[in-house]
Amino acid sequence: MQTRQIAMFFAKKYTNASLATIGATIGNKDHTTVLYATKTVSNLIRTNKSYKTVLNKIDKKIQFAN
Repeated sequence: MQTRQIAMFFAKKYTNASLATIGATIGNKDHTTVLYATKTVSNLIRTNKSYKTVLNKIDKKIQFAN
């Protein structure tokens, strides 16, 4: 599991920050890296049941914290 990709995925989901801002904040990455990361995580959620289960648990914790 790529922690940085997951962080980018949730940053995009839960903030209004631009891809460039997310990338700069998470490891000084380019906006295309953030776009790739979010697409990769989305694809894994769709195709990998155990990955989806783990990310759903993380998502619920984030939602609870807000």
